[in-house]
Amino acid sequence: MDHEMRMVSELFESSRYAMTAAAWPVLLVGLLTALLGIVVIMRERESRVSWTFGLMTSMVALWLVAISISYAAREAELAMRWIKIEHLGVVCIPTAVLLFVSTVARRIQACRLVLAISGALSIGFYATILFGDGFISGLIRYPWGWYARYGLVSLPFLVFFSAVLLFSLSLLWKEYR
Repeated sequence: MDHEMRMVSELFESSRYAMTAAAWPVLLVGLLTALLGIVVIMRERESRVSWTFGLMTSMVALWLVAISISYAAREAELAMRWIKIEHLGVVCIPTAVLLFVSTVARRIQACRLVLAISGALSIGFYATILFGDGFISGLIRYPWGWYARYGLVSLPFLVFFSAVLLFSLSLLWKEYR
């Protein structure tokens, strides 16, 4: 337990970061995205649509805030921790979008199986990030900060991400018509 507490406190030790000009705009957009989700939930508390919108915006906010912090990390090990946190948001975005869209389109029951598969794939992709190097194979240091080097598992993820977003778009199109 003591080791975990030390690891968490190291994540927030300000001396380990140098905020760059590139990190600030990403951080600002991430925080504004989180604020948008919170405002919508507060205004429409009883609405399932607002809660699913909040979930979707929280995944986007997690991605943006954590990637901005990884840009500012002085050490590769610290940047990798934030990149792994960031990717929790990234791999959950497709499932969160699908949940939001199926709620808006009132098709939750019809999309139950697709939602379950999408959720399982999101969890599976995140497991490959946490327990292997097939998705994130390392780091690259750019002038704006650290960024993930992607491995072969990221290719099926891109297919999954695209397929779920296209499916979500088709649900919205059907509802519109």
